[in-house]
Amino acid sequence: MILYAALLNQSCQGQQQQPTCTVNSDCVVKDVGNCCGYYPKCVHYMHYPDPAAVKKACEENGMGSACGWIVIDACACNSAGRCINLETND
Repeated sequence: MILYAALLNQSCQGQQQQPTCTVNSDCVVKDVGNCCGYYPKCVHYMHYPDPAAVKKACEENGMGSACGWIVIDACACNSAGRCINLETND
């Protein structure tokens, strides 16, 4: 069940290979899309997500995802070279 949930999350949020970041300024918030539509995420500035393709894949595979999103205050580059969301708990 956990593996299925991980695959569903990956498929419905446009998870594709991104360039690695080296500094925080390499990361920006973009709409990567998910099965509900709009889904903001911190990604490399040279990553070009395709929310329409994500939505189409979700529809073709009968997949869904939790609707809603977090408010991203900033982005950062972690030690693995991945852009991550920074959010406050206000």
